[in-house]
Amino acid sequence: MGYNLTMNNTNFNYWLQGFFEIVERDTNRSLESELVPVLSEAQVNCIREHLTLVKQLENLIGFAAWLEGYLDARVGQVGGEIGAQGYMAIAERLKGLFVT
Repeated sequence: MGYNLTMNNTNFNYWLQGFFEIVERDTNRSLESELVPVLSEAQVNCIREHLTLVKQLENLIGFAAWLEGYLDARVGQVGGEIGAQGYMAIAERLKGLFVT
């Protein structure tokens, strides 16, 4: 039995926030430490797959639209990893969605 998975832009934002929390706990790295996480090629691909789930339901807007453009500019369509500087840029922008 297959699943028909989709998510909207808001769901994506919450999913990615949780994803980043797991990455930081798994690596013992965070924005507050001297060692900032990086995103592997597999992790970047996972994020792209989730952006595709959003696009199946609605147009990317706000943060999700920005992130797709950022990933395209940083690693292109073929994939690659996001280094510490890129991780910080994404994480800080994402954090701004939840901190008031």
